[in-house]
Amino acid sequence: MTQVDKKATPSIVWLLALRLALVVLIQVTALALLAMAVPRFMAALGTHVLGTPRLALQVYLEQEARELAEHAASALRSPAEPGAAVAAAAALPWRYTPHWALALGDDGALLAGEGPATLTPGLRQQLATRLRSLAGSGAPLAAYVFDGNTAYAAGAARLTAAGSNGWLVLLYDEEMPARDSAARITGAEHVRFAAVNGVAQPPLSFGQLASGRLQLAVPVPGSVGSEDLALLAEIPIPTLSRLLRGGTIIFAAALVLLPGTLYLAFAASYSQFTKPFAALLAAVRAYGAGEPWRPPAPSYREQALATEAIDQAVRARQRAEAEARQRWRELRTFIDSMPALAVLKDTDLHYLLVNSGFAQALNVTPEEVIGKSDSDLYPPELAEVFEKHDRQVLEQRQPLQFDEEYFAGGQRRFWRTVKAPVMDEAGQIAGLVSIAIDVSERKAMEEHLLEAQKMQVVGRLAGGLAHTFNNVLTTILGSAELALMSLDEDNPAYGDVTQIRDAAERGAVISNQLLTLSRQRTGQVETLRIDELLRELLPMLRDCLSPGTTLHLSPATDLPPVQADRTQLKQLILNLAMNAGEAMPNGGTLIVRAFRCQPPTSATALEPALLQGPWVCISLRDSGCGIAEDAKPHIFEPFFTTKGESRQRGLGLTVAYNIARQHHGTITFESSEGKGSQFNVYLPGSAEAEPQQAAATVASDQAALTRGHETVLVVDDETTILQLAQRMLTTQGYTVWAATSAQEAIALLAEKGRAPDLLLSDVVMPGISGMDLAKRIVAEHPQTKVLLMSGFAGEGEQGTLGGFAVLWKPFSLQTLARSVRAALDAGSG
Repeated sequence: MTQVDKKATPSIVWLLALRLALVVLIQVTALALLAMAVPRFMAALGTHVLGTPRLALQVYLEQEARELAEHAASALRSPAEPGAAVAAAAALPWRYTPHWALALGDDGALLAGEGPATLTPGLRQQLATRLRSLAGSGAPLAAYVFDGNTAYAAGAARLTAAGSNGWLVLLYDEEMPARDSAARITGAEHVRFAAVNGVAQPPLSFGQLASGRLQLAVPVPGSVGSEDLALLAEIPIPTLSRLLRGGTIIFAAALVLLPGTLYLAFAASYSQFTKPFAALLAAVRAYGAGEPWRPPAPSYREQALATEAIDQAVRARQRAEAEARQRWRELRTFIDSMPALAVLKDTDLHYLLVNSGFAQALNVTPEEVIGKSDSDLYPPELAEVFEKHDRQVLEQRQPLQFDEEYFAGGQRRFWRTVKAPVMDEAGQIAGLVSIAIDVSERKAMEEHLLEAQKMQVVGRLAGGLAHTFNNVLTTILGSAELALMSLDEDNPAYGDVTQIRDAAERGAVISNQLLTLSRQRTGQVETLRIDELLRELLPMLRDCLSPGTTLHLSPATDLPPVQADRTQLKQLILNLAMNAGEAMPNGGTLIVRAFRCQPPTSATALEPALLQGPWVCISLRDSGCGIAEDAKPHIFEPFFTTKGESRQRGLGLTVAYNIARQHHGTITFESSEGKGSQFNVYLPGSAEAEPQQAAATVASDQAALTRGHETVLVVDDETTILQLAQRMLTTQGYTVWAATSAQEAIALLAEKGRAPDLLLSDVVMPGISGMDLAKRIVAEHPQTKVLLMSGFAGEGEQGTLGGFAVLWKPFSLQTLARSVRAALDAGSG
């Protein structure tokens, strides 16, 4: 705020004195102008005050003479001799007395009647002359006759009798009527007729005004005997006179007292004017010192206007401050809501603004950071790196983006930082802004994605290996079964061949696991008994555990069957067992149980299929290290692991959980650090017949279902499998045509001249694939059934591929016979 120089700023007292001298000068000038204007003012005042009475009396005089003329005219309504005319006029009603009626000749001679004694022949002649002049003008035949003392009102009419030339004249004394009428109309006093010099209105003077009586002179129209005849009167003005005398006294006093009075008035006004503003000034100073704004109550309009103006300015400032605070809160909310570390620095690299995320990363408050630099907050080597980046942004005046890594809160974090210069209105650098986004999770996801891609490659490799392995296993398994058919059980080689067959079946299980890993084998749902499945898995479960670990397996025998894919369910249990084994690297105890149990609410909330029983629960409880509280929400997440940089990839529990959900079940767990963990797998039970009963039913019809006499075209580029399938089907009574390629099969059909009852073809073959061959044969021979063989099926619906039935490699004689019979009987009714 600008300071006021009291010595250089003039006081208002001198301004008031200057204004007082100016007022006195103006007053003297006004008096001189007033003296010059007094005559005009008096003339104007006289015209204003006496104009109305003068006009009223003029009208009255004209009206009186005109009425007499009309009266005379009424007496001569019929032609009459002068004497008769005078008599008729005398008989008329008259308003005033004395009055006279007489007849005059054109030369003024008295023809009849008589008039006042003072009406001399000369006056009668002047009157006749006046009447003759009026007769030609169309004006009323009226006049006033003045004999020097008395004024008579005269009205005449032209004599109309034959031979009569003259006038009928009516007269009456006007003194009394004029006095009464003037008093009644204007309030005039001392009314009289007199001959005046020029009949001029006497000028208005202060003497007349002071006396209270104004002189009025009204010229009499058409006077005979004197051309300057006037009606004189006095108009009383007592009130105006008193006002004038009082005003004169006051004016004189003002001339004497005005300078002093003005000074005293100005002095009092100055004090009265400045006192309220002193209170207003005190309120403004208090507000400037930080106190609340309390404007004083105004005493005068000027103070009210000034207070209102200042109050509006203060209110506007308060609104601006409130808006600024609101904008600041919005800015603070915005930067604090950013999922990043945001800071603003000046050109000296001191912090001007930071968000709460940045402050929390340093375990301080935002206010503690303001004004500090990186060297105050970070180790010297890290602060040097940050300062180097900041200087680069300020010098190059360009944004800078880079990734950086450092530890925060004891953890390694990755940050993607963007720094940009901040320009002021003049285009100069005012500082820089920096935003750092935590990309640690993104980095981890990228690593996981890389791992997933590696696993996808491994899966493809596993699928290819499984395909080749299945072809080998098919030959081994089929040959062993054929050999067993030709051997007696007491033959020494029977046991060896049986072991070969069992080893091939275990190899088939491993192959199926490889195909499941590569996601190239669709699940085959069947009715399973969990207790039998667990006993079947017992050797594999022991392999999952480290030496020194005790395994207890106790499945209940009254469990309802479940509808599940055998391989996937085995993988689920093995994954949970391997997870338990990893939690007990130095040995421990694993208890595997299976029992009837109603799922808890947490399980049924996830899977509505568990709302109704029966249910089966598979429980695995270990005595390992347990799961930390912060890890519990994440254990089923892909790639999550608590094994650090171990060889584990964090997929075991995820795969197990997904398998459970695919079977309309779920997994729950309980764990405490240092006390072990328990995983419970809840699966819906099946209302179908027990697997043993179903197997017995199938076995009873086996002989009728697996044999046949139809013709089967077998196509496979693997000669060993082709020969094996041919031998197997031949033993079952079928006629077999064999071909090593699709082209050979087409040629064989042309050679035979008829279509086979069934096409049994491998899917993957050089040239034309088995699926394309099947489509071609079905298009030409719709009655031919199709059964495809594959150890590398790719994606497809369960049990079918491209709409055709599928026989998965490796297969046994019984599986082949049952699948061929089912394909031939499909749609046969």
